[in-house]
Order: sequence, then structure tokens, then C-alpha cells
Amino acid sequence: MNNSTFNKIRSELENKKYPVKRVNMGDIVHRGENVYSIGNREYVFENYVQSELDKYLGISTQEEYTLLESGGERELTNLRNWLLSRNAGKNLLVMASDKGSVIKIEKCKGDIIPPSTFFDIVEKFCDSNNHNVIEVKYNEFNPFQISAVLDKDNPKIVSIADGEDFNVGQLSFAWNLSSVDLQEEYTRLICSNGATSIERRSIKSIYNASNESIRKMIFLDSKEKELIEDRTNRYLEKSKEAMHTYASIGEVARVSRILKGNGIDDAKADELSGFKDILDRLGDQQKKYLTYDNKKRIRSNQTIWELYNLLTYITSHQVEEYKIINPQQMMQDSSAFLGNERDIKDYIDIDDVA
Repeated sequence: MNNSTFNKIRSELENKKYPVKRVNMGDIVHRGENVYSIGNREYVFENYVQSELDKYLGISTQEEYTLLESGGERELTNLRNWLLSRNAGKNLLVMASDKGSVIKIEKCKGDIIPPSTFFDIVEKFCDSNNHNVIEVKYNEFNPFQISAVLDKDNPKIVSIADGEDFNVGQLSFAWNLSSVDLQEEYTRLICSNGATSIERRSIKSIYNASNESIRKMIFLDSKEKELIEDRTNRYLEKSKEAMHTYASIGEVARVSRILKGNGIDDAKADELSGFKDILDRLGDQQKKYLTYDNKKRIRSNQTIWELYNLLTYITSHQVEEYKIINPQQMMQDSSAFLGNERDIKDYIDIDDVA
């Protein structure tokens, strides 16, 4: 990316309006369904935002279902409002779209960092570490996230299997309104599904725009460089393992939950992950085989690599199609899924039970 293009994008994003408000959780009141009031104004919280709020309040999905079945929507509303009042004094950043609906919330970790500071850090890092900006990414559905991808003049390309080539020498900076995060980035250049996709892992973050914080982000010390090398090697090892390991039906269900947690419709998430096919095959035997132990032992017909490919493909190619508001979070979820200890050791083949 040449300087002219970079500066044009920088100017566009720095001049963009970012409707955000720091809100005391005790000032939020749930009115019912997806409607909340903050002060004297009512807002519609998108479904995934309401789910995120429930996580902050400690309401599990199972608890939500139980309340809805036993006491209905009113019981759940009362619980939310009670927990919101109990969390008075804790602040959230509430972010709205141009249409006024709330599209993102997050806990306040520090000050709001202007995008101009983010771009200053990127430029200073490139000057100090011999990197170039090759791409600036932002999401039209969520203006509160910007990332800049960096690379050196000589990319570090590694091949771990036929048709699986990686650039493991890239870095990226991510701006998330109240934080700037430096990440290592692995780009799969030629994937088994025929498309590029990416993996990001955090190296360090800042939560304010002080001179000390900015200096922290501009330089890489020897320990950070060693961390990058160690984690790159582990990522490549886990990738090789994933290519040769079948997923349990529990792991398929886990991918479905990741998709749902990032805003994809429940039915579509089950379809994309392949969990719907599993439910259809099990039929009236679901209760018998979808126990905790059996979900970890029954082997699906998909590999971990195929499921991981699905997650990374969506985050790199279908963010707009599925309106993924927080692709950075979905990348972290994908990374955690790949890095987990695998279920399948002593397995039962699903073909033997359904």
C-alpha cells in the first residue's frame, strides 16, 4: 500500500463519526424483548449484543432457557434488571449504528483512544521496525474496529502440507475504540478450501493514549520476539494435528456455538457447522447420545481442520454476508478452538450409532 492510499483511508476513518457512550450499568433498564432504556432514551440491542450483556451479568444460556420455560419473558427481564442494579458503578462502552440500534458493548478497560493515535502508532512502528502497511481493514457494520496489516519486504512463507502454504511473518495492529492491540498474523495463502484466510494472536495491548503506552507499542523486545517464534511453531503443529484428527460431535456443536455467539442465526449456524446433519441422523436418539461423555467420544465425519477452515473463511470472506460485528472476537474464538486439546482419542463412529 503506497502512502497516498494509506493517508486517504486514514483521513476517511479519522473523520468518521463514532456514536459511543460510557454508561453506568446501573443506569441500563431492560424493558422487554430487545428494548433497553439508558437515561430517558430507549435503544434496541441487537440479539448478539443482548447475549454479550448476559455474559457480563453472569446469565448462562441454560439459565435463560430455564427462566423462559418456567416464568416467561418477565422473569428473565426481572433477573436482568436486578443484576444490572447490582453492577451499578461498573461502566460499559455502548456503541450505536447510524440507525440508532446498539451494535456493540464492551467493558471499559481504559480511556477512549482516538483513531488518529492508532494510525500514529502504526506509522511509528513501521518506521522503527522496517515494516510496511499492506492493508487497512474495517467493517461497515461495525465502525468501532480498524486493523492495519504489516509485512516485511521478504515475507516468511512456510508449507506444512500439499496446498497449505502460510505467510507467518506478518503483524497487525487492531483498534477497538478503547484499546490498541499488536498481533501476530498468519495468512494461509493456498487453503484446502481454495481461499486465503487468517489467524491472529495478541502480543501486547494498551488501554490509553499516554506517551508511555505509545512507546510500549512501537518497539518489540527480545522476549516478545521469542514469544512470536514459539507461538508460530505451536500454531503450525496444531494445524498439522487438525488435518489428521476427526472432530467429535461435541466439537462440531462447539463450532456451531461459536457461530451463534458471533451473531449468526441459530438454524444457519447448525447448518453451516454440520451439527444439523448430526441432529437429523440421531433423530429420537439425541437424548441418549448427546450426553457429555458421548459427545466427546462419538466421531463425526469432519476433521478439525475442516471446521477451523469454516470459521476462518467466514472471518476473512463473509463478514458482510453474515453481518459479523466483531470479526476480531471470532478470530480469537477460532484460534481457541484450534488450540484446544482434542476430544477424539477413544472414539465411537457416528456411522455405528446412527
